[in-house]
Amino acid sequence: MRKQVPQFRIDKVQPLEEADISIFRTVRFVLTDMDETLAYNGRLSSETYAALEQLQAAGVKVVPVTAASAGWCDQMARMWPIDGVIGENGGFFFRRASQGMVLNDISGTENSVV
Repeated sequence: MRKQVPQFRIDKVQPLEEADISIFRTVRFVLTDMDETLAYNGRLSSETYAALEQLQAAGVKVVPVTAASAGWCDQMARMWPIDGVIGENGGFFFRRASQGMVLNDISGTENSVV
């Protein structure tokens, strides 16, 4: 039997701080743009970093999505409190694994990254 997922109707866009907190209890993933969304003017603020840590502590998987190159995405995946990063406009996915970083390319090939 499939688990029932609450259905939400949004009549108009409202600020998140006005939302009923209960609608966020089932969130398992956050996929977000990176440039000018998480980072502003090329910098990740301490407040944003802290929010990423809080999401990770709550068990929410956070995955930034960016056009950035593999080198930049590798640094993000290793240094930020995130679970992976989709880079080069969907060309690959770096993710954390127990053995280190794993790179999945667009073909689905999985490669361990030291």
